Amino acid sequence: VEYLFSATRLKLHVPSQGLTVSFAIQGCLSTKLVAGGPKPPGPVNFTKLYPKKDSEGEPIPANIAFHFARENLYQRDVLVTFSDIDKFGTFFGSLDYANHKDYLFDLTSAGFVELHSSVNSLSNSNKYIAAQENAKKEKICRWKNYDEEKERAEREARFQKRKEEREQREEKIRGPSKIMITVTEVMTGSNFFYQVATD
Repeated sequence: VEYLFSATRLKLHVPSQGLTVSFAIQGCLSTKLVAGGPKPPGPVNFTKLYPKKDSEGEPIPANIAFHFARENLYQRDVLVTFSDIDKFGTFFGSLDYANHKDYLFDLTSAGFVELHSSVNSLSNSNKYIAAQENAKKEKICRWKNYDEEKERAEREARFQKRKEEREQREEKIRGPSKIMITVTEVMTGSNFFYQVATD
């Protein structure tokens, strides 16, 4: 691992191919670091630049996950499995570290990340889903203030909004089912010229 953009986006050097590639962990949402202030000139103290807690003492999951990644991945050998690539050239896949530990499972179990629907394409997706459910139940890290009823209501509201948007798009495609026309000239029994009455 040559560089960490966040806990879930990395720059990897692949010695066997002589390549350096951008890599993202498949199955979880990307985490965005929260800076504790402007970046000072000179050497960077990552602990001060990306604090684990905000000014009110609340944990910042993305920063905690970033420090976890620095401690366990940075400048270390890892085993990756590529499964996809996006249009910008970022590879997606799974990553094992330190004696074949599953990185996504550890992030999810610790409540550092939230799973994405792409987790369902992984062969052992049930393991990750169960780990996230357990983290929610235990209210670990990012799930500290988790409210199941609120999440269900938000999910239903999003579903309803998408349904309404889809219906509106379909209505635009179908257009009006009836239009008023004025026949201007009849050529034969099946051919005629017309004009839309509203024109």
